[in-house]
Amino acid sequence: LVPPRAVVELGKELSFNCTIKKELIDNGTINISRVFFAQNEFPIDQRFVTIIDPYTAQLSIKNVSFDDFGDYSCKFNDTHGKTIPICYSDGLVGKKACGNSYEENNKQYCFWNTSHDLSLHNDRYYLLLVGNNSLGLNGQSYVYDQASVAKLPPPRIKPKSERFFNGLLKWNAPENVLLDEKLKNRIQYKILVIDMYNNTIREIDYNPNEHNKKFNHNNINKKSSMPKNVNVSLEIHDLRPFTPYRFNISCKVDDPNNPNWSDMISVDIWTEPKIPVISPVIVNHSFESVELSKNQRKVVIYWKPIANEEKNGPDFGYFVAYSAEDDDQDYWINQTTSHPNISLTLRSDVDYFFKIYSKNSIGVCNNYSSFVLPATRKILWNNASNVLESKINVFLFPNGSYKMNWTSINESIIKDYTLFWCVAMNGQCLDRVQWKSMHEKHSHLHLPDLPDIHHEYKFGIAYNSGNHQTTGIIWAKCLVNMKTKKIDGIIISISDIKADSVVVKWQLTCEAQLALVDKFEIQYWQNANITRSLSEYKTKFYQNRDKNQYLLTGLEPGTKYKITVGIPFLLESNPIEIQTQSGVPPSPQGFSCELIDGTEFVLHWLPPETRATTSTDIHRYELEMTGPSLLFKEFQIKHEESCRSGQFCNFTVKNLAGKLRPFSNYSFNLRACNRKHCSTEVQ
Repeated sequence: LVPPRAVVELGKELSFNCTIKKELIDNGTINISRVFFAQNEFPIDQRFVTIIDPYTAQLSIKNVSFDDFGDYSCKFNDTHGKTIPICYSDGLVGKKACGNSYEENNKQYCFWNTSHDLSLHNDRYYLLLVGNNSLGLNGQSYVYDQASVAKLPPPRIKPKSERFFNGLLKWNAPENVLLDEKLKNRIQYKILVIDMYNNTIREIDYNPNEHNKKFNHNNINKKSSMPKNVNVSLEIHDLRPFTPYRFNISCKVDDPNNPNWSDMISVDIWTEPKIPVISPVIVNHSFESVELSKNQRKVVIYWKPIANEEKNGPDFGYFVAYSAEDDDQDYWINQTTSHPNISLTLRSDVDYFFKIYSKNSIGVCNNYSSFVLPATRKILWNNASNVLESKINVFLFPNGSYKMNWTSINESIIKDYTLFWCVAMNGQCLDRVQWKSMHEKHSHLHLPDLPDIHHEYKFGIAYNSGNHQTTGIIWAKCLVNMKTKKIDGIIISISDIKADSVVVKWQLTCEAQLALVDKFEIQYWQNANITRSLSEYKTKFYQNRDKNQYLLTGLEPGTKYKITVGIPFLLESNPIEIQTQSGVPPSPQGFSCELIDGTEFVLHWLPPETRATTSTDIHRYELEMTGPSLLFKEFQIKHEESCRSGQFCNFTVKNLAGKLRPFSNYSFNLRACNRKHCSTEVQ
């Protein structure tokens, strides 16, 4: 059907054309004379139907009424008397039909555009809702004023130089309400005052007409210039200095039945700068002190930064004045910094008094925060910072939370603790240091995610005693990452090097990371030219995590080895190279010979002195006897048989009756031997 939807005002003509495909007419499938029209499935009298060409039938109904509203269809009767539909269309009869419609939550909605040629508050609309079924139509009419439902255009923004000055916000009324003087007095405004620093929102409801009535009443005897309805202004109070604000302004008709606010316009401004009012917050233990020499130290003093909304002006920074206790109090050293900390090199033997101000380009704050830096001798446990830093354990868990625990040197004198933390890079706090005081020796923090892998959180503890001494900030030496299981490193050393054994010792760079270790793996191999895989030559031993040394035995004397200590699947230290001792034992001592009855020699000696640099396992002694006529005898003497007393050794050369010559020299040479090497002989 053409058109697919007909929208006809009352009293006008409703017309549809039903065009049949040419081939259906030519092959006799449809006879154009059998085509008819139906409204809501009821056939329409053929007197309203005209055949305008061999393929087209036209329906024409003049002077339509609401009864003609409905669904129209084109059908035909075949030769067997069966009715077959061809196509459908809607006939929408009324003054103006719905432009668009949709259904939502079992409700139907209709909307269309209107013209504002008439004054807004005088526009009145007449609506008719019509429903129909096979039994007929039913309708219900509505009347409403457009002002009670219309959504106004947004207010108009003024040139930048006129929008805001000295707390007065200005804008213009919506443009198309200029057509209606009465409506201009019925506009109310909503202003959202948004602090862009801390994202707080304040809402102001403003009706210029009501405001002007009060203004006129309060100035009834004064000559004044009343605000015009086109130019709207409002004085905004309680704005902070040098702060970015956004004013979102919308409007609507002042009608309780109209909930429709216009779209918003936005005005962005900066308020005028002023001198800062607030001084930085600092506590007496927010410092760290490192001795550089006997008389000098490096100190870093931290304070809490001033919030952006309190800076009150550009070029913000901090003004720091300090004086040594033994100086004239009128002599002050002044420095400025843009960071909430300052690093200084100071004398170790005196206290320093600090005054810390906030400042900007307008001036310096009238208030200051005071701080006393104690002399080194007054700092609690001033020589034990390296001990204390290893007593602070920090754990990072996979959910992003941090848990800390710590101990001290002497708990009995501690009153409380101060926990410090900051975002750091390369071990240095970047900007803000935060802290909290506590009596417990543990804490749990859930901190924001870090921007990247190059940043980290740094944690420290100040130990504060009951007599007002403090350690200052002792930063934790390291962190235990329970997610990555990363071990910072292992330090190894070798001691007690002997011919066949060494003692391997190790220590984690971060002792707290021992919580990540199940066991240690000790590996060693000969440092020689290796043609095959190194792994084929490595020998491994394991040690529980509660041990930090291992006696490595079974080594070859005089041999170079490489040794590593690692944690399986996590970390391995750099190899350390050693060489075992040669393994040659010392010579026997106190070697003497005694001739008994001219028939036997009794030999006496002391075992070799045992030293850490050699093997102490004396296995045997080798004895050689020489005399006249090429006399030569060799004896293998077992150590355990000849040295039973453990202090002296004895051996007898027997069966010499009739074999010794008078007045002749006999020589004896003795060597001590282990299983591989023998000492230098003694005679």
